[in-house]
Amino acid sequence: LAVFWPLLQTLLTEVLEKEMWLSLWDHLVAHWADPELLPAAVVAFLLASRLSLMNLPAQCPHQLEEWLLHPHAITMPTMLQSMYALRADDAARRSAEALPEHAAFLIRGPAEAFE
Repeated sequence: LAVFWPLLQTLLTEVLEKEMWLSLWDHLVAHWADPELLPAAVVAFLLASRLSLMNLPAQCPHQLEEWLLHPHAITMPTMLQSMYALRADDAARRSAEALPEHAAFLIRGPAEAFE
């Protein structure tokens, strides 16, 4: 959460260069009906920049704060591909967890009393 929340708060403005940020937001705005695409974009960014993130010394937590304030070199097409793949995986997982149509009666209405 120490990494994820600041990225959401700034909408990735601090960690992406202007052209990359605009490219990302072209996709987010074009798919405005899918609000879960933004968290997927944050995760995709973290995946794309994991090497530099993992190179931060564990004993210096203030360096993480500094890392979150500077743009990082990532490949935008790879990040976008990862973002859409994460979103598709999430959607597939959610549909697999959904109850089948014939089981819907189990959760509707009050329970009947047995005598």
